[in-house]
Amino acid sequence: MKLVCYFKRPKEYPHRNTRESIENMCKSVGIEYEETSSIERLRESNYSILVSMAEFIDPEKENLPRHIKIVFGPHFWVFPRGEMVHEKKSENYHCAFNCLSTWVKDCYYEFSHSFYAPLVPFPFSIPVEKFRPRNEEKSKVILYIKRRNYNIVNKVRNLMKLLIRNDEMIEIEYGHYREEFFIESLHRSKFMVVLDAHESQGHALEEAMSMNVPLLVVDCKSMYDEFTDLHTCTYDYLKKDGKKLIATTVPYWSEKQCGLKLDEDEIDEKFVTCLFHMIEHYKEFEPRQFVLENLSDRVCMQRILDYFF
Repeated sequence: MKLVCYFKRPKEYPHRNTRESIENMCKSVGIEYEETSSIERLRESNYSILVSMAEFIDPEKENLPRHIKIVFGPHFWVFPRGEMVHEKKSENYHCAFNCLSTWVKDCYYEFSHSFYAPLVPFPFSIPVEKFRPRNEEKSKVILYIKRRNYNIVNKVRNLMKLLIRNDEMIEIEYGHYREEFFIESLHRSKFMVVLDAHESQGHALEEAMSMNVPLLVVDCKSMYDEFTDLHTCTYDYLKKDGKKLIATTVPYWSEKQCGLKLDEDEIDEKFVTCLFHMIEHYKEFEPRQFVLENLSDRVCMQRILDYFF
């Protein structure tokens, strides 16, 4: 069996980690992986699955082989638009649109109830060997920040200082760190406090969990919790249309294995209690096991195969 990944233009290539993920997913079950920018290649019959992450392809118009299974997305849009947003006209092709997680699927339905292909969550795998914990003493706690209201960030930062010394804290902000620093910080950390906005999947958080670092998450409840700066809500312009944009920071999660989670309005009441619990009991969680069971290469590829075959 062969999977072909199609990119019309180099700028459509996803993040390197995403490309490596889908290639490793294929390898885990013995599927040959190929990339192409040629529609002519897609008209050949010697492959079984087509993945087009950023480009809609009309399989009938392009005369693609009838036997292939097609995964569109997830890099089409922030909110649904364009040719994918209409009812499927043909049952001759078996297609799906990868929305990565369930909350994203529900959010898309706020914008349209008709799509060319069914919306299906197919998360990309986490490189569990690269993000493997070392057997060493841990003495740090990470505060991970990504596009959250800085009034909330400052409040949490100050509350953390009640129980954690400055030399025990590592602050990491999205877009301002190197992967090597992130990995070394995870090796030294007991757990990670997460002040992140919505995540379609949450690769960095799942990488931390793969390192067996549990999370204390101040969960977002909608995409309106994303802030581009202290005062600017990224999607504030949609409030006038009555969109709820219900979301979460951790779409793949187990309270038993992964850590603790609280809402933004519970910070004053509950955060210090949760923080103390994590300090005392972080070893009781098993986030790596959760990743192995739900987000490893073979599991993620098998999810796709089970859907189509």
